[in-house]
Amino acid sequence: KGDKTVKLAEVTCVFTDYYGKELTRERVAIIGQTTGPLPPGASKPFRLAFDDLADTWNQALPALVIAQIQFK
Repeated sequence: KGDKTVKLAEVTCVFTDYYGKELTRERVAIIGQTTGPLPPGASKPFRLAFDDLADTWNQALPALVIAQIQFK
């Protein structure tokens, strides 16, 4: 909740194996060109889909790290 419009928001998703070892990192936009901006005080659901994950992925939710936020 803020007073600025979010123009772009990207997260880095970190996937690990059953031993906690990092398998891959994927950087994806959750707010951006395809979703449009996020107005002040608003919220918007998002979904992340990944097609090429290793068979050794532990099936847990990835760690999400904010990679970038741009305001209008």
